[in-house]
Amino acid sequence: MLRERKLEQDKNGALMIPIEDLEDIPAPQYPLIPPMTEYFFDGTNDVAIFPPPITVAWTRRADCPFWVTPNTCDVPPLKSTALRLHFQPPHPNGLYAVELEAFAFYKVCGGTRDRGRWILCPGA
Repeated sequence: MLRERKLEQDKNGALMIPIEDLEDIPAPQYPLIPPMTEYFFDGTNDVAIFPPPITVAWTRRADCPFWVTPNTCDVPPLKSTALRLHFQPPHPNGLYAVELEAFAFYKVCGGTRDRGRWILCPGA
């Protein structure tokens, strides 16, 4: 490795990694992306097509001033749905922040023998 100049020796004979001169290395060129595009477009495709409708279930803590109605709703394939966000502050003139959480799942038939039996599967 000394012959290949991957390692150097100091005056005491200890091996060390050679120090590279960073001025000789050109700075990496990054593409110019508008800030809003970079923030909202993360490169993933969030559209998923499911044959059955997706069921969305919203969670709620008892002490939380925010909640969504209806608690559960079915969203048909390639469609959207409207939900209502409610806010009831326990104290006036305050700042409130919370993360809302929902679980999406769909029903899948258990097999050809069990026509009436459905299995709940998590969303992709």
